[in-house]
Amino acid sequence: MKTDKHPRHMAIERALLGVRERLPDMPYERLLAARLMTHAHKHSQELSNVVLKRHALNYATYSTMMVLYGNAGAGMSASELAAATGEKPTNLTRVCDELYARKLIRREPSSDDRRRIELRLTRAGERLIEEVQPEIWALVSRFYEGFSAAELEQLQSMLGRVLAASLGDRT
Repeated sequence: MKTDKHPRHMAIERALLGVRERLPDMPYERLLAARLMTHAHKHSQELSNVVLKRHALNYATYSTMMVLYGNAGAGMSASELAAATGEKPTNLTRVCDELYARKLIRREPSSDDRRRIELRLTRAGERLIEEVQPEIWALVSRFYEGFSAAELEQLQSMLGRVLAASLGDRT
């Protein structure tokens, strides 16, 4: 029988089927979806890190810089940045310390509230993002090259629902 499933996909299925034999009430389809998402995320991050390492970045530093780049020079607080990147505050502090030491971001008091510290990319940070982007775009495009626009829209919608359900009442 011909299958278009990747060997890793089939290995995940086999492992979960083994668990289901021992725990028949297991929600197999939901756990399979969760495991496939986890594996896809981990592998895409690993591949991204190979590209990013050439620029002395990793996925966390890159994601942080991308959010700041997308904010078009407007400052962001650490809590806003944590919400946008998905990084835990303690890890975000470490990431920002690293980027600050490399002069890729700057920290400035807010003009509206001097107690609030705003984070922004420096010009060097902007140039680095502009240099890295074509490589990351090529990699991400490869992940989704077999998808139609409608399939991508459907995937985005479904993943958004999974994200919302996983966050529950948290904002």
